[in-house]
Amino acid sequence: MVGQSIFAVKLNLKSEKALYEDIHLCTSEDDIFHRAISARGKFVNIRDRILTLMNEFGLVYGSIDLIIDKNDPLVFLEVNPSGDWAYIEERTGLPITQTITNLIRAETTLCVVLDE
Repeated sequence: MVGQSIFAVKLNLKSEKALYEDIHLCTSEDDIFHRAISARGKFVNIRDRILTLMNEFGLVYGSIDLIIDKNDPLVFLEVNPSGDWAYIEERTGLPITQTITNLIRAETTLCVVLDE
């Protein structure tokens, strides 16, 4: 999540390496496949809950980890307030860096102090 933007990505773990090691080390699509998904539709309820959670924590950025269990409901694992987005952006083409840049520029504009 960046500001009010949610970049939802489904990770399909396809190998033993992806299941039992750090997923950041899995560089092959044979190990793990990243797919951008809509944060709308059946996930709109989760989207609203994520925005509420992040607002309660006072965070404007966070990497949120969820899993789908065997019965298909989403299970919240954690929110990482300094999570890595570069590998997700690289594998999906989502404009996460640009959105962060735009957010910083907007915040900087709002925080201008004028000398009297």
